[in-house]
Amino acid sequence: MTGKVKRSTLIFIFLLSVAINEAEGLQVEVTSTVTPTKASLGEFLALTVKASGSDAGKAGAPMLETMPDFTIIGPPLTRSETNITNFKIFVSKSYTYTLKPNKTGTYKIGAVTFKAGREKFSAPAIKVEIVAGSIPKVNPGQKADEKSSINSENIKGNQDTFIRAYVDDEEPYLGDQITYTFELNNSRALLANSEYNPPLRIGFWAVDLPKIPVSTRMIGKRLYQTNTIKTALFPTTTGELTIGEAQLTYRSGGFWSPLQVRNISTDPITIRVKPLPEEGKPSDFDGVVGNFDISSKIDKQTSRIDEVITVKITVTGEGNLDLITSLGAPSFSAFKTYDPKVAETILNSGFVVGGAKTWEYVLIPIHQGEMTLGSFSLSFFNPEDESYHTVLTEPIELKILPGNESAFTRSTRGISRRVIENIASDIHYVKPDKKILKSTQKQIYSHFTFYLLYVVPFLSFVMVFGVKKRRDTIEKNTGLKRRLNAWKNAQKRLSDASLMIKNNRKLDFCGKLSEAVIIYIGDRLNIDTGTQTSTSLENVLKRNGITSELAERIRKTLDLCDFVQFSSAGSGHEAQENLLKDTRDILTSLKETL
Repeated sequence: MTGKVKRSTLIFIFLLSVAINEAEGLQVEVTSTVTPTKASLGEFLALTVKASGSDAGKAGAPMLETMPDFTIIGPPLTRSETNITNFKIFVSKSYTYTLKPNKTGTYKIGAVTFKAGREKFSAPAIKVEIVAGSIPKVNPGQKADEKSSINSENIKGNQDTFIRAYVDDEEPYLGDQITYTFELNNSRALLANSEYNPPLRIGFWAVDLPKIPVSTRMIGKRLYQTNTIKTALFPTTTGELTIGEAQLTYRSGGFWSPLQVRNISTDPITIRVKPLPEEGKPSDFDGVVGNFDISSKIDKQTSRIDEVITVKITVTGEGNLDLITSLGAPSFSAFKTYDPKVAETILNSGFVVGGAKTWEYVLIPIHQGEMTLGSFSLSFFNPEDESYHTVLTEPIELKILPGNESAFTRSTRGISRRVIENIASDIHYVKPDKKILKSTQKQIYSHFTFYLLYVVPFLSFVMVFGVKKRRDTIEKNTGLKRRLNAWKNAQKRLSDASLMIKNNRKLDFCGKLSEAVIIYIGDRLNIDTGTQTSTSLENVLKRNGITSELAERIRKTLDLCDFVQFSSAGSGHEAQENLLKDTRDILTSLKETL
């Protein structure tokens, strides 16, 4: 009897939970999209219907409203995804249909219904327009002058899945942005965990550009989903550079075909980087390439001696802001100055890298009167018109009033120190002979060990506390940490380079030597030197007190590393040992001067 009661209770609880779930309703959202919404009569349209939500897995096949003025080409392209977050399951099921319009006009298509359990979920129809003739189109993130056709010369893969890579400029100037584009086109659903390995980009500074939404397009008579990845590249040296192979690893197959892992790679792309012209180059040009503007802002134009004035200089525009390491500044002879606070904001919307960089100067006047703070300047090369430009801020007029004299100084002026003279001692001991007060019993505190047991733990605590405080100070101060570890890290890189000579790894050897010098300079000066060219690095060293001879020697050594790295010259062990020795001497000289 008891067993029957328990069984009946369990059945009741199960039916109650089912009823509660049905009462709460299923979580399913249905959407319908058509691409494009305006097309020519000879074009194909892509209709994508999607069911998503925690209960979307219970939804059956989509039920489309009839579309008598369109022909559905083949079965739909299906895609299903399941994600689990915080123990909650989210399911997404999409179906993409290829539609061919039969006549011109304006129509409403794409109304769809999914049935999940006893409930139905729907999405409304979408208005589309079919016209005669052709309509020019540009894909998202694609410039109007880029190639939009798919040629057999620049693709790798098969008719189901293929990739291609291209750049928008194969002959840029030094420091000018080029955009590298990788495309994946697939007409069948790929399994999860597809892996994209970007190409090797030696000689370029790279910036990832905004993600581009997945698009759908017709190529021939097949419908493809296109995934696009764009990267901004800035060449850091002149001559012929190579963007390596980009690789895609993916899995295909399913219930009716065996699982296969495939790898496809693009062809390398050769880039010929042009040097910047010498004609018209300003004397203060420091390697900046792009298109920039400059402005200034001051917190007050009337101040007093010893009061703080803040001047903010802002450079905005398109280009590699990291190349702007300093500005042309006016004379600060009438002020006490400090190193400016530098900040930058990188923006890459519109697939062009740019943004704003600010220098905040703190000036303290030391003279009174009316004075003019001269213009700040920036010189750069603009690849658009292939010429140099110099932009200037407006001069700033200042009025400096006398300072406020300290009250403490006025009140204490003329007061001299008093001399304290010791006339006599006024303390007399009752027992002048200390031997009379000496105890005959030896106390424990009279032993040296007693004090040692107190002193040693205290000194140990002080030492540990001091070491920890110093370590915390170093960890908080990034510049100090970089400076303290600079020599040790440089020696480690030189040791690695020495091993590369024995293993006949010339390419890695030259890169490791350049890395040892460039990163050591950046660590000692607490600046970013990873994107500096050898010429701009030479200018940075000169501005920081390095002699012209040593700065020029460093530039020539870095140029020699690049030359040996990408040529057959210097492949012998003796030449590489000499280059390693020169690099050690350079680092030793830098250690003594920086």
